[in-house]
Amino acid sequence: MVTADPRVFVLWRMDGEEVEESQRQALPLDVTASRDEASRWLDGGHSVDGVPMPPEIYAWVGDYVEKNYRPQPKKRIKPRSFQHPKDRV
Repeated sequence: MVTADPRVFVLWRMDGEEVEESQRQALPLDVTASRDEASRWLDGGHSVDGVPMPPEIYAWVGDYVEKNYRPQPKKRIKPRSFQHPKDRV
């Protein structure tokens, strides 16, 4: 997907449960450019922030996608009701 506002999503957690609140730090655990992956993290209850994607990363991701992305061919799934009864599993 091409967007006018490309983002990188950072999964993070707070460190230092045994220290006082003002001493705690946010630790990045994982990074993705996938909105779907970030959405799954959020659905799982994790802390995720989106930050603007740096131009260098944007260029690298664009180049990688151009060279490697191949859309999956769509397969039409025939409804079972249109199959002959002997062909139904």
